[in-house]
Amino acid sequence: MDFLTTYKIPVGRVSDNIVLWLKLHAAAFFSFVRHFFGTCLDMTYALFTNPPVIVVFILLFAAVLFPSQWGLSYIRRFLLILALLAVLLLDYAAFAGSPVLTCLCLAAIALFVLVKRHRRFGYLTVKRTIGALFIAALAVIICFWGTPYIAPAFVFIALLAVLAWFMQERGTIIVLTVAGFLFVVNQGYWRDTMETLTILFWSCIICLGLGVPLGIISAHHPRFYRLIQPVLDLMQTLPAFVYLIPALFFFRIGMVPGLLATCVFVLPTPIRLTQAGIASTPKILLEAAQAFGANKHKLLWKVELPHALPEIRASMTQTIMLSLSMVVITATVGGNGLGVKVYRALQTGNVALGFEAGCVIVVVAIVLDRVFRLRKI
Repeated sequence: MDFLTTYKIPVGRVSDNIVLWLKLHAAAFFSFVRHFFGTCLDMTYALFTNPPVIVVFILLFAAVLFPSQWGLSYIRRFLLILALLAVLLLDYAAFAGSPVLTCLCLAAIALFVLVKRHRRFGYLTVKRTIGALFIAALAVIICFWGTPYIAPAFVFIALLAVLAWFMQERGTIIVLTVAGFLFVVNQGYWRDTMETLTILFWSCIICLGLGVPLGIISAHHPRFYRLIQPVLDLMQTLPAFVYLIPALFFFRIGMVPGLLATCVFVLPTPIRLTQAGIASTPKILLEAAQAFGANKHKLLWKVELPHALPEIRASMTQTIMLSLSMVVITATVGGNGLGVKVYRALQTGNVALGFEAGCVIVVVAIVLDRVFRLRKI
């Protein structure tokens, strides 16, 4: 058997040479990536720990003004929220964060709806119209006189409760969300949870932003999918500590190597699920759409994506769960959050600390899974 190991395949030496070559010739690129994602993580963490109160009222106002039972409600909700958030950014630039313009816009839209309700907003009931006016008035009162008396943690919990209402429209999910994050506050892990949610937020954006388009391409081009399948298998089966070594080498200790290691581990899931959802679209639906003159673009947006929506939503929840499963591993390379507490408990043999942090991770995972899973009709 010795002759088989005399001339072994230089897997380790080749990978080491590749990493050294990349470090030498692409140092500027890795520095840019480290600073860019570091800035994004810091800004997101600052936003999560001190969220603007007005955002809660923006989401509530959009949900009341465009009920989900109406046809284009979600598109109009999204456009209204984007417009009001853009006005909020102007407030931060012009009025040092005081939401003067945003509150004026809320009040103006509410009055416009009240005046034009019978002509342009006939779908609105009297209760919803009164609710929109009440939300606008409450936003003005609280944002100018009540903000100093509201803890930032409760503002974030209110945002999550509104998001749960947007996604599920079930009272039990809202109660679960509020109770779960109040438990996090009670255990004293709020800032650690916000650091974990920061990494989770950006890992979901990166993985879904890359995974869904790659899944669509893979479904339309089977050869491309066969080509990347070994790479996806390698990303999911290679131990996380193996690719944490070059991540540390390129990006140093901190949250950025933990984020990128999480993305490497999680990315194959949205690619595979999106590909499975698109590829399983019945040929009868595609042929019927083509018979009515649909081109490739309309086939994708009107037939394939709606059919694959359950798989895409499942990929979102799986991305969240897998990202949370990496929080302890990323703590070994300087990633902050709940994983640091678990890692510290493991090093010191502190059973109480380990179970506290573990229970908080479980609660966060359950709440996020219930909020973002596909709603049953």
